[in-house]
Amino acid sequence: NLRAGRPEARAIRQGNLQELLRTRQRRKPVRFLDLPARPMQHSPRKRFGQNFLHDPQLIAKIISAINPRQDDRIVEVGPGRGAITMPLVDSKCDLTVIEIDRDLAAQLRHLYPNTKLIEADVLKFDFAELGEGIRVVGNLPYNISTPLMFKLFEHYHRIIDMPVAHGLVTTHQ
Repeated sequence: NLRAGRPEARAIRQGNLQELLRTRQRRKPVRFLDLPARPMQHSPRKRFGQNFLHDPQLIAKIISAINPRQDDRIVEVGPGRGAITMPLVDSKCDLTVIEIDRDLAAQLRHLYPNTKLIEADVLKFDFAELGEGIRVVGNLPYNISTPLMFKLFEHYHRIIDMPVAHGLVTTHQ
């Protein structure tokens, strides 16, 4: 885990991607969601369109694009094995995760007991429950990306921004 005083945490807070990549290269690769009793063995489920992030450089780029701050209210859609979740938790932002897979949700609940976890289908979830001023992030499955974007656009007044792969979708100032 990233600790507040570690070089990785400082690099994330400062949005310094190069420093984050250097600190990641000095350490052995991070294994996400390894529980003390038994490592998580979870194969991607086709019905959910799951694809799990594992490349530390890609994860660092995503976190850099999100640039989480302590006063942010972030909603992570489909956290999966927690590749993006871990640095978001370490940023001390107000984090809510929405996961449809009950097995992954159980693992996430165990690892991040202080994070609000909603076990639901994001396409059926009522974003009004989260209030206003949220940032929506995630490694979206292709099979739901278009319907999810339309759903999120219906709630544009609640969403500040949605960092995406090639930039940032800003809904209002």
